[in-house]
Amino acid sequence: MRTFQSILLRLILGLLFVALLVTGLFAISLSVIPTWGANEMEIARSLPGDKLTSNPILRWTNAITIDASPEEVWPWIAQIGDTRGGFYSYTFIENQVGKLTGSEDYNVIYTNANEIHPEWQNPQTGEPIIQGLLKIREAEAGHYLLAESIDPSALMWVWCWYVEPVDEAQGRACYHALQSKYPDRQVETRSWNL
Repeated sequence: MRTFQSILLRLILGLLFVALLVTGLFAISLSVIPTWGANEMEIARSLPGDKLTSNPILRWTNAITIDASPEEVWPWIAQIGDTRGGFYSYTFIENQVGKLTGSEDYNVIYTNANEIHPEWQNPQTGEPIIQGLLKIREAEAGHYLLAESIDPSALMWVWCWYVEPVDEAQGRACYHALQSKYPDRQVETRSWNL
């Protein structure tokens, strides 16, 4: 019969092993996720929005090859947004993040569009994407959608979704995000003479 001490020792060693395993997997994933799917050229290239922030504290470039032309992929990018087509990710996570923002008047339940909506195909400068904190800065139809945060109390985010051809039958969809502390950004200031 095993003694209480040997059972306790095995339990402690087992928990320690699991904790080390989880910590190791977390550390590995943190080094891989920011560039998931992207090749060296995509990571290094200059993209729309890169000049909006210097010294980013976070830089992500993710990419995937899709068996569809950029013309077929673009309508899905054009309708990205919390009150539009969603973000095509995990809505249970998006809905939790929405609740964490603390905005009492924000009551959007994220859903992902399953079809192309003609009314969302012409993204305009200034249109909100996430709770009015992230807005469209510019869009080049068929190529990219650039958004930025405008709230000085938040961290400065710049997000770019773009698509480009690989060949006649495939496109490359990429997501690029930068984050910096807001004061780092050049902000237009005005002086008022009273």
